[in-house]
Amino acid sequence: ARFAPQVFHENEGGFHLVARSGEEASVGLTALLKDWHRAGVFTRWRGEALDVLDPETFAPLFPLEREGRVLLGLTMAGALLNGVVMRNGAPHLWVAQRAKNKSIDPLQWDCLANGAVGAGETAREALVREAWEEAGVPAGLLQDSLNTSQFTIQHQDGEYTFFERAFCFDAILPLSFSPVNNDGEVERFECVSVARLHAMLGEGAFTLDATLAIKDWLLRNEFTA
Repeated sequence: ARFAPQVFHENEGGFHLVARSGEEASVGLTALLKDWHRAGVFTRWRGEALDVLDPETFAPLFPLEREGRVLLGLTMAGALLNGVVMRNGAPHLWVAQRAKNKSIDPLQWDCLANGAVGAGETAREALVREAWEEAGVPAGLLQDSLNTSQFTIQHQDGEYTFFERAFCFDAILPLSFSPVNNDGEVERFECVSVARLHAMLGEGAFTLDATLAIKDWLLRNEFTA
């Protein structure tokens, strides 16, 4: 608050955003983040806006550069895809290993697709976009995908705090489908049995949000170890 009195004020209850509207909040926080970026407080600027969510209702409030969410501890939304395929009568999941040049969780395993919901997007729109970018899933294969679960993730990584409302989708994919990465963010894919999923979870192989999404899928389908 001392460094940005035009944006925050401080009292015994903590820091409070000074804004009379969502637009004013977006403009003020964006200007502050740009100042911090120029000053070297953080180096990465994606130029990608996400909607800041009300932490209780998860309604969108205003758009903001996505790097601001971890710096300011704001809640934003993500969409994850459990890509299910039946092999020899048994369900398998397609999973993706994150590229080694990813800044967060490099080489960790993830859901078939997992990404942030952009400003003005619905979770389903984000799912379709991310599924194509990350795994080459045509939109037509996701027409019958089901938004099966939602959960909130809070994760501390050093001085950064992640708050995310995760929207998890299941989609049954044809046996003929093979994922292809289109954005350079995936190292490789594997089609994994339920037994192998349990083993990988036990090894801590998955990212935090993918761990929750996959455990949820296993529990919903009563696939116990």
